[in-house]
Amino acid sequence: MDTKLKLDKQKKHQMGFTLIETFVAVSILAIAVIGPLSLLSRAIADSNYARDQITAYYLAQEGIELVISKRDQNVNSGNWNILGACLGNECIWDATMS
Repeated sequence: MDTKLKLDKQKKHQMGFTLIETFVAVSILAIAVIGPLSLLSRAIADSNYARDQITAYYLAQEGIELVISKRDQNVNSGNWNILGACLGNECIWDATMS
């Protein structure tokens, strides 16, 4: 009778130990998955920021090239310090620098 009672206690102890092992394994697995996912999230945010910075750089460069082009066109016509904008047949001239 003592052996049967002893076996029952061992089974209960083994079942609880298995539950603890499972909890620890799941915790380790969660930590192993969350770490790389947080790094991936940060990498995506950084790449979006870099893309926006490159786009802003190219747009600014294009704007400067347009101003230089307009200035060069005005040098040929004799009015080098006048910048203007034309939409259709209507032109707006800015002569504040003259």
